Amino acid sequence: MEQNKLTQLTLQTAKSNNAMKLVAFLKSAIENGYKLPARKNTLDVNKSLLAELAGFDRQALDEERGAKDTINILNWAIEHIGLDSCLVHESFVRQSDSPDLKALKKILDKQDKEIHRLESLLLRAEAKNNSLVYEIKKLERTLSQKNEADAYISSGYKIVLFDDFEELS
Repeated sequence: MEQNKLTQLTLQTAKSNNAMKLVAFLKSAIENGYKLPARKNTLDVNKSLLAELAGFDRQALDEERGAKDTINILNWAIEHIGLDSCLVHESFVRQSDSPDLKALKKILDKQDKEIHRLESLLLRAEAKNNSLVYEIKKLERTLSQKNEADAYISSGYKIVLFDDFEELS
């Protein structure tokens, strides 16, 4: 189903910069199983939040001000991806005068799972970052050594390379 939505999304015409940003955001949302953000207490898309998440100004999603291709992609997304109605339901539960404790517990459990998932992703990203930083420093040292060797060679010196395990004769 997701692949079908991704295929349909790629068939949408995106000529403007904002439309291309929206398509990129929507691809990520579909791949991660997310829906469009809904406005509180309504079943309308939260255009301000969507524009912020996609990386452009809110006005790009206005019918009168936005580019036609951006608006068409937004309408396609509303129809095919849908709104995150859980957010609407959660806002009703939180604002209720007599909240449903079971529903609140479900919301908190869901948030705890998401927090743990994000913490796990963060730890993996930090480990990868540390590995890349180490690799960059290693490459910088190698480059520095090569630049130094090039300087000696250009000065007329002869460079002899050998392994650490090789013995000089």
